[in-house]
Amino acid sequence: MENKNIIGKTFGEVLVLYQKKENGKIYCFCRCLRCGREWWTRKDSLTSGRTTSCGCKTRYRSDDIAGKVFGNLKAMRFDHKEGSYEYWLFKCLLCGREKVIAKYKVVEGKVKSCGCLFEKSKNEFSKTVKSDIQIRSEKDKNLKTKISSIESDTPLSTNNSGFRGVSFDKSRGKFIAQIVFQYQRYYLGRYSKKEDAKKAYDLAKEILVNNSNSTEIKAAFERLKNKSKNIVANMLTLKQYSELYHVNLKNLRRKAAEGKISGAVKIDGRWMIPKKNNK
Repeated sequence: MENKNIIGKTFGEVLVLYQKKENGKIYCFCRCLRCGREWWTRKDSLTSGRTTSCGCKTRYRSDDIAGKVFGNLKAMRFDHKEGSYEYWLFKCLLCGREKVIAKYKVVEGKVKSCGCLFEKSKNEFSKTVKSDIQIRSEKDKNLKTKISSIESDTPLSTNNSGFRGVSFDKSRGKFIAQIVFQYQRYYLGRYSKKEDAKKAYDLAKEILVNNSNSTEIKAAFERLKNKSKNIVANMLTLKQYSELYHVNLKNLRRKAAEGKISGAVKIDGRWMIPKKNNK
């Protein structure tokens, strides 16, 4: 075999980098111009035409897509290969930008632009959201708490009662009713039944919805607050009633539970009895 130097020559898609003689045969260290792989092969396999690539052609047969359009991308030329995937240079028909993208992503429709289509959609969505927020803020500018959120009857994900504004107090075994307005939490009492707690919440919600501005709402809450204070001020707990009027406490509790005491009500989980009128 003639020991002819073929360093720097190209055979198909194979570039010879250097060569050596070993055991009477000549071996060439080559680089594949298609995928960049480097390996040793015999010189006679190159010169005879048996070897024209590293084998990547057979591992991944590729169609020439140069000039074809996929979505908003036009294939310009082959760029490089990583593993079994080809990367091509594509030109975006929307903005003119050129970008190297995996061929299969474009051909299969997974990528339809250089990214400008996503940015455009993102900006339009952001503008829509900002506009909606401005409209809602203008509508509720006199209220720090949005009426729309109060009108909703859907319980929060952390709610354990099934009613909005009602939660269960495990330590006392009672249902608590409360509502938030202008960053202030209004406590509406504890109740044995969650239905009663919901009624208290609905009453507070009605005050919020039926008044047009924060001044009227505050005044309504103040009236409700004063009304509750006056009711409590004219009532006694069972223990206070027992000590003041020298009545058996055990009998009072039994009669209150049986509904035999006129005017007796439960407030914050405690029985309250109206004071006797002074003669």
